[in-house]
Parts: sequence; structure tokens; C-alpha cells
Amino acid sequence: MVNIVIVGAGGMGNVHYMCYQEIKAANVMAVVGTSDNDRNRAAEWNVPVYSTVDEAILNHNVDLFDICTPTFTHYELCKSVLTKGIDVICEKPLSLSSREAARLFDIARDNACHLYVAHVVQFMDATKVLRDFVKDERYGKPLDAVFERLSEVPRWSNGWMFDKKKGGLLPYDLHIHDLDLMISLFGRPEGFSFTTSSGNGQYEEQYRFNYTYHGLNVVAEAAWFNAQIPFTARWRVYFENGLLVNDGERVIGYPAQGDIEVFVSSSQEDAAETGINVSDIGMYHTELEHFIDCIVANQETPYVSEQQVINVLEQLELMIKE
Repeated sequence: MVNIVIVGAGGMGNVHYMCYQEIKAANVMAVVGTSDNDRNRAAEWNVPVYSTVDEAILNHNVDLFDICTPTFTHYELCKSVLTKGIDVICEKPLSLSSREAARLFDIARDNACHLYVAHVVQFMDATKVLRDFVKDERYGKPLDAVFERLSEVPRWSNGWMFDKKKGGLLPYDLHIHDLDLMISLFGRPEGFSFTTSSGNGQYEEQYRFNYTYHGLNVVAEAAWFNAQIPFTARWRVYFENGLLVNDGERVIGYPAQGDIEVFVSSSQEDAAETGINVSDIGMYHTELEHFIDCIVANQETPYVSEQQVINVLEQLELMIKE
């Protein structure tokens, strides 16, 4: 049994809690947080709440801290736990700084513990299909790819997400998912460009990125629209001998010859009221169950490696300069 303390019981902390209830090897034993929401959630979950990770460690035999707090708190929280030799799951982005991220992995190594970064897109069924197509070249080599990730303005964030120094804005909130997937599939791009648009004068509401590789072009759009739209995440990849499309509900293969194939079809079985802009929690369950299995086996994850995390942050830093 892995004894877990959730740090930050907001929307994402609640999603993680719901998933842990379905994972046999997981036991949520406490919450760390200082807000009324943290205290209310702890009461709802019938677990104690503490103000600091040190208090939780003094009162419990903790195997894992799951950090679901705002981005700007991640570095210090992770560092305080890892220096004590306790495993950590941290929501993405691990940090707004690739140097800080590298330092955290060094601290984990020095203290013989593990740091798992929750890049959840790596654990989607649709991603597995795409990963297999790229690896096996079922339709040949990829020639062009388009990724789209759109959301209503995240008003649920209590404002911190609109502060560049605290959250990194749109590139670190939404685009990081597609960039992580893109780099895991194709590596670091050889070149890039992007355009932005905004109607508020405070932050960019929409980005269109163009990435170039030898023989491959990738376009990615990310937006916080000032509009009441449902969250949308989809992609298509054109290969030498066919097209693979994720329309947000299904992954469909359109080969140059042969029958059309449906590889993944969405289900409402994993839908839940989460308090964030995503209701399907199945991918979070898959992610967290995988991390728990890694902890039990005392091993790293092959899906979100240290180098992968750092590569993504370095690419964002290269593009989104002060």
C-alpha cells in the first residue's frame, strides 16, 4: 500500500483523489493546504489537514506526496519533500525554469527517491495509438501534423494563471501538452515560429506555433478564448500512406488503400464533475495507477523521462522569452 498526502485539494487535487479511490494500492491519508477549500475537502474525504509537508511527515508514515498546487509553488514544495527522500508526483509544469527542473531531478537522485511529472496526455488511449503509428510506420513516415487545444478563459484559477511569473500563461498551461507529445514523438524541432492574438491587452489569448523538422512540419494552436466554448483537444497526422485523425471523440485511420479503421472511441463512463475544464478522468486514472505501480516497483517511468521534461521546458524558454 502506498500512503499518499495530497498537497493542494483544488480541482486537480480532487481529480487525483477520485482516481486514487479506484486504485487498490493507493491510500490517501492526509491533505496539506491552508485554504478553506483544502480544509473542506479534507473533511469531505475524512482525512486530517496540515499546513505544511513537515507537519504531515511528523504525523504519518508518508510514501508519496502528490503536489497539485499552483505552478509557482512547485519548486519549493518538491524540494522540501525530495530532500527527505520521499517520492513525489507533481502536476505539470514541474517548473517554469528548466534549470529548476533539472535541479529537482538531481535532488531526487541524491536522496534515492523518485520524481514523477504528471504530463497526462502521455497516458491517453489516443496517444498510444499515435505513438504506435509513428514507431511502427504503419502508414509510412509522418509528413505533417496539426494539434489543437482550445479552452475558455480559466477563470477558475483565482487569477494566478494570468500572472506570467506565476503560471507562464497559455504556453505553459495548454500548449505544453501538445509540445510534450510532439517532442516525445518527433524530438526537438529544427526551427519554429509563432503568431499571437489578444483582445484584452494583458496577455496573449491565442498562439499558433509552426515547427519544422527535416521532412516534417507541425502546427499547433492553443487558446484561452473569451467565449463559453467546451474544452477541445484534437489532432491529425498525415503520413506517406494515410491520415490518422483524433477528432476529440475517436481516433480514425484513413489509409491510402483499404478500409477505414476506428481505433479509439470515447466513453462517458469516466466522466465526472471535477471542478476543472476536463470531465473525463480516465487518463488521470491511467497516469496515477502507472505512477503507483512504478513506486511499488521502485522504478522510473518510461513515459515522462527527466530528459523529456527538461527538453519541453527548454523549448518553451527558447520561444517565450522575457
